[in-house]
Amino acid sequence: MKINKYLIWFLALFLFVVMVTVMPTGAAENTSNMKNVILQMTTTLENSDTQLHFNYAENIGDGRGITFGCIGFCTGTYDGNILIKHYTELNPDNVLAKYIPALDKIDAGSHYAADGDGNPSVEGLSGFIQDVNSCDDPLFKKSQMDKLDELYYNPAMEIADSIGAKNALTKAFIYDMCIRHGVDGAKSIIKNAGTTPKQGADENTYLQKLLSLRDVKLKQEGAGDVNRNQGYKNVLNSGNIDLKTPFTFVAYGDYFTIDGKLDLGEQQQETTVEDRKNSTAAVIIEADNRLREASPDIVYQSSSFIDVGGIKSFRYRDVMRFDLSEYTSDFHVSNATLSLYWYYPAGTSRPNDTVIEVYRPASAWNSDYVSWNKRDKGVLWKNPGGNWYDKNGVLQGSTPYATITIKGSTLPDNRYYEFDVTDLVKEYTSGKYENTGFLIKARTENNNYIAFYSSEAWNENQKPRLAVTEQASVDPIIDVTPVTDVTVTGAMDNRLREASSDTVFKSSTFIDVGGIKSFRYRDVMRFDLSEYEASGEVSDATLSLYWYYPAGSSRLQDTVIEVYRPASAWNSDYVSWNKKDKGVSWINPGGDWYDKNCVSQGSTPYATITIKGNSFPDNRYYELDVTDLVKEYTSGKYENTGFLIKARTESNNYIAFSSSDVGNINQVPKLQLAYS
Repeated sequence: MKINKYLIWFLALFLFVVMVTVMPTGAAENTSNMKNVILQMTTTLENSDTQLHFNYAENIGDGRGITFGCIGFCTGTYDGNILIKHYTELNPDNVLAKYIPALDKIDAGSHYAADGDGNPSVEGLSGFIQDVNSCDDPLFKKSQMDKLDELYYNPAMEIADSIGAKNALTKAFIYDMCIRHGVDGAKSIIKNAGTTPKQGADENTYLQKLLSLRDVKLKQEGAGDVNRNQGYKNVLNSGNIDLKTPFTFVAYGDYFTIDGKLDLGEQQQETTVEDRKNSTAAVIIEADNRLREASPDIVYQSSSFIDVGGIKSFRYRDVMRFDLSEYTSDFHVSNATLSLYWYYPAGTSRPNDTVIEVYRPASAWNSDYVSWNKRDKGVLWKNPGGNWYDKNGVLQGSTPYATITIKGSTLPDNRYYEFDVTDLVKEYTSGKYENTGFLIKARTENNNYIAFYSSEAWNENQKPRLAVTEQASVDPIIDVTPVTDVTVTGAMDNRLREASSDTVFKSSTFIDVGGIKSFRYRDVMRFDLSEYEASGEVSDATLSLYWYYPAGSSRLQDTVIEVYRPASAWNSDYVSWNKKDKGVSWINPGGDWYDKNCVSQGSTPYATITIKGNSFPDNRYYELDVTDLVKEYTSGKYENTGFLIKARTESNNYIAFSSSDVGNINQVPKLQLAYS
């Protein structure tokens, strides 16, 4: 059969076109950092560029004064003054601080322009544009990104979460509305859009409604940017609702390529498994979600912050998971540190301390669906707010894997705070438990709300970090250094009884902790360690207390027993609830102490155990690991002031142990030491 050569050429051309059309490209599969993409889209509308212009400043005559910075802060709409004041907090000697009095006057003046949003006055701002143009202080850039997050991006993502928006394009459009109209203006448009995706609306149809409403708003304002929505309409029509990069975005007739590559001066360095041997490496975070009691069914997956504590009777917790798949039994994890960057509430103290604790989530959770009520699609937590195991394997227990205390009087200082999560990470990497990540909460959750940056933060230097130090497995080395075990008894122990605040309880046959009938009970105890101070290094120290009371009775509350370091020496002949020596009062009735972080009256104990309220005394020893505190004494770091023993909460949880005066050597308090 004779074949027409033109037919062959046509078929070849047809197949080529089909292959090019349907063949997936790397770019189509590359979903860039959503936040970078969102910021790029809006900055094309603000600065006609895909990169942020931190030194931009111009009076564009829109009734809002001077527009400046990376997102168009304005001297006549309050946010410009907010930014400069924040910058001045970071750098009091900055070149723009001198304009604050003029900005205060503008803020106090009439805001009659720009649809009632702006004050066009630039009185006192001569030289402002030039100073912004020439300001090369890195803290100026940081202050802009701080306020971008606080004033616009975070609220935009909160709005998106509240209406059930899942698509990146919808979130990008809400953010742009917040930038252009303010958060209240964006909420006003959304309020008029009717049924939300959370209420069952199709999200693309809902976005079309928002676009139409905003078209009307832009025409009403008459600021000359009626075509601002066109780029978002084009992307919606293309079907790229997930904002997969690269894609073309139009801004006022100009075309830009959005690639998610936002230049913020960040540098990242990849680390291979081989490089990590015998070294510390940063682990990639997979997911972090807020759990918010006030919105128990909302999924907070894309917030730029995570938060703990309580405010207005509602509680806040978080779940977080890092990818540990590359860490196998071939490696020995020697240390793991979780670092969280504290930034909020800026410049504000709290009525109560925030004792942050880390637990092991009791089961896997799905970042796309996890909330206060649910851990996966259609799957509830057994306990709203999350199910967890504590360090002792107790479900909903109160002995955390890691804890730190942030005092209520402390102001956010924009730095990382570290948690030693070594034990939990070891349990994951050894295969003992499935890696369900971290559940992070405050010990008490009332008037102590604080927030850290999340994995969605714009700055890599503020995102949560997990640093793992590991060593390649090696053949075990037999340690021939002799280890001596010794049991120390004969402790001096005194009860501190609030109901008899000046009575010395030196010879009681018991010591007691907790609370009953509105009174509290604590103890001080000291063992003689003088002969061990030069005997070598203590490798283990265990305090054993014999629980016997209340026999056959449960309590209304758990008793979480904690051990602290008494802040000063005390005299067993005179110590009481009120006094530490003859004529010498404690600074704080009930005893002065330091916690493990050396915080006076702190709440991070050296050792802790939990005795459940529904358990009965079983006439046996309970052990507390006091190795760290005893090491501090025997090394000479601190004077041996013994142990201050108390319950974490002191109400309806009274229990008693045998004291050194019980008369039975098999029930007295013991301190077991191992040293070499």
